[in-house]
Amino acid sequence: MKIVLTLVLAVMTCFSANAYKLNYTFSDTPVSAAIVRISKDHPDINISFIYKELGNYRTSAVVRTDNAYDALRKTVGLNPVSVIKKGNDYYIEALQHGKFVYTGTAIGDDNEPVAAATVWLLAPSDSTVITYGVADAYGRFSIPCDRRGVIAKLSCMGYKTTYRRSVGFNLGNIVMRVTATQLHQVTVEAENATLYSDKSIYMPTTAQKNASQSGSELLNHMAIPQLSIISGNSITTNGGKPVAVFIDYLPASESDLLAMRVSDVKRVEYLEYPSDPRLQGNPYVIRACLKTNVNNK
Repeated sequence: MKIVLTLVLAVMTCFSANAYKLNYTFSDTPVSAAIVRISKDHPDINISFIYKELGNYRTSAVVRTDNAYDALRKTVGLNPVSVIKKGNDYYIEALQHGKFVYTGTAIGDDNEPVAAATVWLLAPSDSTVITYGVADAYGRFSIPCDRRGVIAKLSCMGYKTTYRRSVGFNLGNIVMRVTATQLHQVTVEAENATLYSDKSIYMPTTAQKNASQSGSELLNHMAIPQLSIISGNSITTNGGKPVAVFIDYLPASESDLLAMRVSDVKRVEYLEYPSDPRLQGNPYVIRACLKTNVNNK
């Protein structure tokens, strides 16, 4: 009996470890190297891309999926890279091309890197956008561009927008001032969002619900600005910090999100350092509210 139980546990462990066909955790990896790894591991997935063009972009994506397109989309992340599926073929292309590459690092005045800062390269004559890029988890960016003498515009939630005129192609460390603004209630109807001083509330649209088959897919479709790309129950902030997930006030596992009836979600709340003891002291929390009543605020 003991031998049988041991074999059963071993089989279950193998099954759990291989639950996803595409299972990767990248850490500051060049996008080109990440795609090469996926391509070598899965030769049945026909991937076409230009290695050199993607070498400037890096990824720290967590990939847990059986869908090839979903895996590639998560791998390229917020980088300006397109993923196109045609039949059984996947084409990955950098949206910007250029003989020059502008590099630099976005850091806050608290000496912390500004992860996921958006870096726009502007024409000095009229401030039109030439191209853009996204800083990695260490605040570093590398952006191909055909123009000389650009102006870099850096923006990120929680920081003041910062400008830097280029002298060369290395923009160096660009310091962004942290903003500590007390928010009053603001309603942004176009985004179905309401911002409070202690939390942000997002209302999923009917289209977002209809396009989602799980709680994770709904969060991805809602594109909540404080969150990075979501895979299964692996949810992080744009700065890479883990986010605890609750359904109402119950901690939610990946299977809970998979089984969630998306149509029942009334709103989604994002909280930082919540004082409510029901959220168990987690510093970053996403709470899906399935019912609305006086005590569920």
